[in-house]
Amino acid sequence: KRGVYMKKNINLNNEKSKQLQDAKELLYSHLTSTQIRRFEMKLSGMSLREIADAEGVNFKSVNDSIEQVKVKINKIFSKNTPQNHL
Repeated sequence: KRGVYMKKNINLNNEKSKQLQDAKELLYSHLTSTQIRRFEMKLSGMSLREIADAEGVNFKSVNDSIEQVKVKINKIFSKNTPQNHL
């Protein structure tokens, strides 16, 4: 029985991994290369100040980029998620 459970678990993990990859591709298709780069840095744990320093730009530029990513995430995924799932 453990083998069946493990195989089922692996299949679920693969499915989740594929769904995450699809979601990432969908999001990134709506972002500029700058937004993607900064978003990746933010996901890696960098602060907005650290990103600004690394890119040699001001804090506001980075903050605006990340805020636009958040807007696009909300727009894309609220549009692609069933609203009446309860």
